Amino acid sequence: MKRSLLLVFVAAFLGVEFAGAQPSATGDNGVLGFNLNSYGRFRVSKSPYTSSAREVDRMSFIAALSEEDVFDYNEDGDSTSVTAAEITIPGVDAAYQCITDNEYSGEPPAVRVVHTVMSWNSTPYVFIRFQAVNTTAAPLELYLGAAVIPRPSQTYGSETVAYDAAGNTAYYYRTGETPYWGTRLLNKPAYSVKIRDWDAYSPNPDSDEATDSTRYAMTAASGFDDALTVGANGSIYHHNGGLVTIAAGDTAELVYAVVYGTSLSELLAASAAAQTRYDAIFTAVEASPADTPTGFALQQNYPNPFNPATQIHFTLARPANVQLAVYDASGREVSRLLNGRRPAGEHVVTFEARGLTSGVYFYKLRTGEFTATRKMLLVR
Repeated sequence: MKRSLLLVFVAAFLGVEFAGAQPSATGDNGVLGFNLNSYGRFRVSKSPYTSSAREVDRMSFIAALSEEDVFDYNEDGDSTSVTAAEITIPGVDAAYQCITDNEYSGEPPAVRVVHTVMSWNSTPYVFIRFQAVNTTAAPLELYLGAAVIPRPSQTYGSETVAYDAAGNTAYYYRTGETPYWGTRLLNKPAYSVKIRDWDAYSPNPDSDEATDSTRYAMTAASGFDDALTVGANGSIYHHNGGLVTIAAGDTAELVYAVVYGTSLSELLAASAAAQTRYDAIFTAVEASPADTPTGFALQQNYPNPFNPATQIHFTLARPANVQLAVYDASGREVSRLLNGRRPAGEHVVTFEARGLTSGVYFYKLRTGEFTATRKMLLVR
């Protein structure tokens, strides 16, 4: 157990989720069950999901600014008005989403994080996408990653955690037992995987009391650790995407697959299948253009239809003053997403439809030499 509140212990003992006054969303694809709570904690078990049966105790987003300032689920993540709920994404059998921010601690980095779980029926994998929105007025340089707490066979301790470079997969298992669990970074090459015995990570065996300097070191350090067999209190590892610069109002994302198998070869096959699925569905939508684009462009938002959040991609051929706004069907502006200078290149902005009703909306991009408008559909 990695969070020591008595209520969490009681809830786990009873096999139910406890998230204070905030809801959580539970899904099942016939192979895996999973739960996303409104504070950004993602858990996975074999089907059907129960808290007591979880074997991925926690997967959560990490954004490391410095040794003193790291955004993490345990100390910083807070729920917003967009709590965990089911949404619709084209090409995905089931999807769930919540949005968190750093208001629990109020400490930097100031980011808003869109957590989206995506699942397909009868598959030994499930995706989770973390989209970090820079809510400050200046660029943020952040090391991004995901923290994973293993719980193979529903218990902590004595597991081995390793990284398979050929299969691009971090994984864990316990000798003599069949479940193998792992994670794969899908939308970019992994920057590093850092593995710690829990006792070397947190001074408390029953809760996450690691320092920001420890979290920063595990997220910012490059390279892939050797396999580690840990002690009785278990382990944690960070599966990292590396350093990014996020302009004010822009978004950076990491997309992972959580994969399961009864052997290492089966796990790696599931990991490869997850990558194939990601490439087939998302690459056409999210492929990055050349570093210096040849023209201006405004892409179709994704997902569309959406609820409650969607991404808008656009490309600038050269630095420009940019205005990006959303309008309802009557032409009334309902949200000003950008109004300022942006560098050349591809940009991504997340639009959260707070307080808006279902219907058709339009988003319009204006620069000094380019104007484009596209339509999107909000479905509550």
